[in-house]
Order: sequence, then C-alpha cells, then structure tokens
Amino acid sequence: MQRPEPRPLLSCAFIQRTGDAPIKTTDGKALAERLWLQGSLEDSTQDGMFRFEGTTIGGGRNALTSGNVWLDSNGGVRGMAVYASHADFGSEELTIATLNGDGHLDPDPLTAYLFINPPEKLIHPADYVCSVNRR
Repeated sequence: MQRPEPRPLLSCAFIQRTGDAPIKTTDGKALAERLWLQGSLEDSTQDGMFRFEGTTIGGGRNALTSGNVWLDSNGGVRGMAVYASHADFGSEELTIATLNGDGHLDPDPLTAYLFINPPEKLIHPADYVCSVNRR
C-alpha cells in the first residue's frame, strides 16, 4: 500500500506597516503588530489553490485559522484569504487577505490586509513573507 504524500506546510510572518494605527478587536484591545500563520495545505481542484488549516499566533493569542492560499508555479505564495476564529480575536473573526485597491481578493506576493471589520479592510496593510515546506 502506497503512503499518501505529506501535506505541504505553510509558515507566514505579517508585520503591520510602521505608523499605521493598530487593529482593534471589538472589545477595544489592540492586536499585535506582528502575526504568524502556521499550518498545512491541502491541494484543491482549482489550479494553484490550496485549502489552509492551521493557527494564527500573535500578541499572546492563538486562533484556529482556515481558508485558501494560492501558490505560483514555483511554489511561492501569491495570494490568500484566511480567517482566524473569533474566540481569541474578539467577537468577530480576523481576516488576512490579499486585496486590490478596490478591496477585492487579488494576488499580491508582498502585501496582505488584516481586518476584523470589513468596512475597514484596506486600513491595515501588512508586509508578509511565507515559506512552503513540501517535506
């Protein structure tokens, strides 16, 4: 019997840009200026899209996180839309997504937006870097 191929592991670091106002949870607490995303990727039926399951870590908070990540032909991250469970980030979930200037999902290998309140989704850009380990 052939073993299933191991799932690729994703690790990302997000650093909010200097001088930007901190992201506030609905209970008024500021999120950390740096967040980490760690977990596994599962191939989907769409070319280059992977299902992500893992954890967002930052400011002493951990949250279960899931969503989609898009990889380029070299295996680098070119976009994402992932959602951290609301249990550790206030009464609403934290979204981490690559967006265009109109706030729509769009590939961007350098900038992601972090938000809790969708009308404020373009207020908190963060530089990010990811690595994918295919073991």
